[in-house]
Amino acid sequence: MFQVRLKLLRESAGYSQYSFASEIGVAQSTVGMWESGRREPDHKTTQKLADFFDVTLDYLLGKSDTPNPQPVTPTYNLDEVEYGMINKIGKLNKRDKALISSMVDQLLSDE
Repeated sequence: MFQVRLKLLRESAGYSQYSFASEIGVAQSTVGMWESGRREPDHKTTQKLADFFDVTLDYLLGKSDTPNPQPVTPTYNLDEVEYGMINKIGKLNKRDKALISSMVDQLLSDE
């Protein structure tokens, strides 16, 4: 799957094997061998290729069909006071955050 994805990414980006090889600092024959499946790059080079095309290693290696998944951001329905508290807490140091957390735990246990 790697060789298929690499060729697809290279061609989609408009590179010939020669221009792509020159861009990443390898011989054109190396790219040709990767794309034919006769050779595979080492881990460091594979990561470099994923970074070059801005895709995940999982996508490049065929373990995922999503080239660059976006992180899921949770959404909360906060009122103005809650939102303000979160912003203020974000400015505290780690020790003070732990203190606030224990105070909130205490308040909740009293309910």
